[in-house]
Amino acid sequence: MKTAIIKLTSAFLSAALLTGCGSDLIVKVENAKYRNYFSDSRTVSIDLSDDISSADISLGTGGITVVHTDEAEASVYLDYTVRSNDEELCKEVADHIDALSEEKNGSLIINIAEKKTGDDIQKWAHDKGYKCQVELSAEVRLPKTIDTVTAETNVGSLDLRDIKGCFSGEVDTGSITCVNTEFTDSSSMNCDTGNITMRDCTYSEDMTISVDTGQLLFGLPTNGSAADIDLSVDTGNMEIWDAKSYEITDGSAKDGEVALEYKDTKVSASVKTGNISIDKE
Repeated sequence: MKTAIIKLTSAFLSAALLTGCGSDLIVKVENAKYRNYFSDSRTVSIDLSDDISSADISLGTGGITVVHTDEAEASVYLDYTVRSNDEELCKEVADHIDALSEEKNGSLIINIAEKKTGDDIQKWAHDKGYKCQVELSAEVRLPKTIDTVTAETNVGSLDLRDIKGCFSGEVDTGSITCVNTEFTDSSSMNCDTGNITMRDCTYSEDMTISVDTGQLLFGLPTNGSAADIDLSVDTGNMEIWDAKSYEITDGSAKDGEVALEYKDTKVSASVKTGNISIDKE
């Protein structure tokens, strides 16, 4: 498990200085004020072989959105801002942001990172001694034939919207949001520190959703689902919505462990330290 130390001074990373190696990542957010910034966006096109049906997406610090398109090829839309007191440095660092890709064992590997080393761009800038802040988001656009996706970010957000397939999401510190997502095979979402929100989703196979420290907001599926769904929070709170049609078959919210059932959908929910609330309206 990665280690993250966060000091937040704004809605999102005010100025991030990253140090670490291997599986450890330390992020210190300071009150640095930068006079200059450079903002830009661009699309990186990715040619695909005919036999690619899965994707593995990673980003060190920033936001990932995954969508399906009707296109035959994949692409990554990068949106970024680099802040520094040195105007030329802003442009230099921005020029190093890229979406690196390769095909391996029938899977498309996408790493949004520094273009030469493959390192997280903020860590790369810090290691170079550059005093700057990088704000980066990436929309990964995949053909519908790629229906098995793994996505992870160390510090930031992961969003799945209007997409269908088998998905695995991992965020160390930040948030995961799935809206109108159709999970057609066994899937999982995990956030070490932060929030997970699941709404208007359907599930055909087993689903595991977990938060170590933070909040889990879960809208129960009301149609089109037949699955066993496991919800868990170690420390924090859980809110379960749209439970009007569901019967509580075991436990209770006040005990921190409860089971709900509606037709072929079974949901088990547990919070070790914190509260569960169920909206039956």
